[in-house]
Order: sequence, then C-alpha cells, then structure tokens
Amino acid sequence: MKDIKLILLIALGFFLVNACSTEKNTLINRTYHGINAHYNGYFNANELIRQSLETYSASRVENYYELIPIDPLPNETEIIGMYPAIDTAIGKCKKVIQDHSMPSNDRPARKKDEHNKWIDENWITIGRALYYKREYKKHIEYYN
Repeated sequence: MKDIKLILLIALGFFLVNACSTEKNTLINRTYHGINAHYNGYFNANELIRQSLETYSASRVENYYELIPIDPLPNETEIIGMYPAIDTAIGKCKKVIQDHSMPSNDRPARKKDEHNKWIDENWITIGRALYYKREYKKHIEYYN
C-alpha cells in the first residue's frame, strides 16, 4: 500500500514538473497555468479590489439633499486608503502574467496566440485597478 502511494506521489510530481513549461501547448500545461492564473492572480486581485470598494461604500456618508450616485467612485483623497490593496492587486496580476503566459513572454517575436484565457482577464483587472487609482494614461495603455 505504501509503495502504491509512493509511486502515485512520484508520478504526480513528474506531471507537475512537466506542466511548468509555458512553451508547450498541451492539456496539462494549459490546465496548470490556467488554474494558477485564475486563482492566484485574477480571483485574488478582484477580491482585494472588491473588499476595498466595499470598505469605501460602508464608510461613505450619503447626502440626501443632492443627487445620489448609482455607483459612487472615491475621489482623490478617499482613494489614498485603497492604494495598498490596489497596488497588491496589480502586483499579483503582473506576476501571473509574467509566470503563466503561454507561450512565454521571453520571446515575444515567436508569440502569436495566447493559449491561457486568464491572461487577458488579468490584464483587464490591472486596467480596472488603474482606473480606480485614477492613473488614466496607464489605464488606456493596458486596455489597448
């Protein structure tokens, strides 16, 4: 019984090491990098942004004598409290794009198609974070 567990553990380790290559377009590689890009970058970064926006909304005091905005955005002074969460979200997405882009960004001349669908979603998350941070020029660059 212990021998079977050891063999399965070694086989699993072999498949994980084999799945680390971003140059090969196989099912195992796409799955490995897709899961990591989705849950390490996209999901966690969006959770940071969502939590910081919820904190802002909870601390916001409405003025009922003026027109109430449907989706209020923080102004320049209110956004300063959200900077650490937004910077962390941007850092997570950039690291995921660097590590899990298929084929890798090391040789951009050979790159024609992106095989990891979550890389584009991470770029969009970076753009959203820069929009909330009010860095509009960088925001437009990331969306282009």
